[in-house]
Amino acid sequence: MISVLPKKEIVPWRGPLKFLGSPIHRLLGGQQPAALKVGLLGAYIGRGMMLVMANFVIHNDWLKLLGAA
Repeated sequence: MISVLPKKEIVPWRGPLKFLGSPIHRLLGGQQPAALKVGLLGAYIGRGMMLVMANFVIHNDWLKLLGAA
């Protein structure tokens, strides 16, 4: 999905977020590598949050009963 994005162009920020252009470009790179890095980071954070929520459900009997009902 990111193969159609340009590799070297800076990420276009709109409106009041334009000040993020230069620092984010130095940190993440062009549009294609930035999309890849942000997507991977989001996947890891999402998986971590799902593990925390699963742990919460496992340790609460009333949620297990509610799910069984």
